[in-house]
Amino acid sequence: MRNLTTFFSSSLTKKNSIILILTFTVIVVLDSTVVKFASYTGQQLPTSWNIQIFIAFSFVFSIISILFLYMIRKTSESAYTLPINIKYLHGFFFFSQTTTISIIFIIILQMIISNKYNIIFVRSETYLAYISKLIFLTFLVFLFIGWFKSKKIT
Repeated sequence: MRNLTTFFSSSLTKKNSIILILTFTVIVVLDSTVVKFASYTGQQLPTSWNIQIFIAFSFVFSIISILFLYMIRKTSESAYTLPINIKYLHGFFFFSQTTTISIIFIIILQMIISNKYNIIFVRSETYLAYISKLIFLTFLVFLFIGWFKSKKIT
């Protein structure tokens, strides 16, 4: 139990990163295996099983994303002062992940209460994911261009 507590309170190290990435990979593989198994056998799981699987994967996603944000924030604050644009980017991704977790929680509540969900929440989550990826990639392109210009000058 002590190792688990120090893992969650420690900064982002190579070991912690690998553990979290491997956990995420196992979940993705399990998720795709459930879908392949269901399509291969021609039998569908009961709705309650599908909801339970979705809840379990959503819960693990929420925990991992919060841990990544916390560890990255702790590591970046302890190493050096962040440039202002990276602080804003971190704030945006914290907002984005919090909103994503909230939308997934609302969808889960709708599925538990009424066995259906509102498609507006799924669409809003899709748009949020696209916008956050677009902002992140744009930021990376600008970082690459700045790095490339600085290397070209020297």
